[in-house]
Amino acid sequence: MTVGALIDKVYDADQIVKELERQIGIHKRKRDALKEKLLAKLNQQVIESGAGKRARAHIVKRVHVNIKDRAKLEAYVKKNDALDLFQNRINMEAYKARIENGEKVPGTDTYEDISVTVTRR
Repeated sequence: MTVGALIDKVYDADQIVKELERQIGIHKRKRDALKEKLLAKLNQQVIESGAGKRARAHIVKRVHVNIKDRAKLEAYVKKNDALDLFQNRINMEAYKARIENGEKVPGTDTYEDISVTVTRR
């Protein structure tokens, strides 16, 4: 098979995937609307769970955390050696900006992720 033929096959596969993702998006939006309706119904009836013939549902409550005052948080982390509060991830934009300014960021290493992109002609 030629390179051109392979490119066309990848493109055709991409089109199928895009159509399926579009259909999935439609079904997810429908499901989300139904979940909102279900949550409202459960709250209206002041119950936290229920069951149908094929499935059960229950309300799940999760606490999420936002940084309200970064300076206070950083002071706490330093004072209490609480680095575990942070996720182990580098902000790529900040990293690239430092590298472009000629800085070296100690304790980091890079690797290259290589892939191929196929676009419509």
